Amino acid sequence: MWRNINQLIGKTSKTTNVTSVKSNDQIFTNNHHIAETFNDYFSKIGTEFSNRIPPSNKGFEEYLERSVSPVFEFKSVSNDEVETVLTMYADDTNLSVTGESASDIEVRLNTELENVHEWLTANKLTINTEKTEYMIIGSYKRISNIQKEDEIKIRIGDNEIKRVKTTKSLGIVIDEE
Repeated sequence: MWRNINQLIGKTSKTTNVTSVKSNDQIFTNNHHIAETFNDYFSKIGTEFSNRIPPSNKGFEEYLERSVSPVFEFKSVSNDEVETVLTMYADDTNLSVTGESASDIEVRLNTELENVHEWLTANKLTINTEKTEYMIIGSYKRISNIQKEDEIKIRIGDNEIKRVKTTKSLGIVIDEE
């Protein structure tokens, strides 16, 4: 997806080539050994983590607060619901909203963050606001239209969230352009 977006806006790719890998105090520079080292690591990491979890005799149903209905139904959703996407992976969460203006983005994002904050609080969980950041992604023209006086203020409770121009998500560097 990002390759296609960058191609459309004429942005060249920034590829990083791995030239060496250290494993078990041994450094590998041969491409075959580097690939095997990565393959070995990623093929074992899931099992290693799952082996650290103590066994349980409980079924998943015992963790649910209320009974789950066996009925599945489709419901209509509004454009606002579709324009907000919450993506979770391990302990990383990305919340995406769309908007036509800076104030539109600010209102939507603050509303959704408040919903997430309320849910976390109700479930005795917290957000580390010092690690939380936001970024506006768009074309150079659209981002440059957000003037200093339009600066978006994003908050979780009493904590203002820091705006960044680049971030790393699941090992991929993303910038706002």
